[in-house]
Amino acid sequence: ESSSEAIAAYEGVALFGQVMTEVFQSNGGAASEQQKEAALLVQNAGELLTLTETEAAERYWHVWNSGTHNSTYPQMYERLTVGMLYDTMASFETWFSRYPVVSYGIQLMPLTPAAERRDDPEWLKLLYPEYKKSCEEAG
Repeated sequence: ESSSEAIAAYEGVALFGQVMTEVFQSNGGAASEQQKEAALLVQNAGELLTLTETEAAERYWHVWNSGTHNSTYPQMYERLTVGMLYDTMASFETWFSRYPVVSYGIQLMPLTPAAERRDDPEWLKLLYPEYKKSCEEAG
């Protein structure tokens, strides 16, 4: 349901690995080579998972067309996000709400530094007016 939450989780793994790597490398030789390698593996795994999930969000959760991006879905799917994705179906609702503001918001929050890679500016230009409208309609 929430690509942004998955991306934020993997981003957290990468940052944890980065901090571990920095601490172990600046620890005055107290850390073993095994600890340094393990920390770097955690960082690399987090970065790979963040990138993979970001690419998946662009393909399956963010719905739009441009000169550089083609939607995965048929033209009859007119929404800019997918709320829930199944094997053979994409819907614009979440399991806990049918309000459009929720389907939009769950793909945007939390806002972390990875959001700069996650959210294409062209997609955001299309999304923000719809998101604003959905916020106003929800009250």
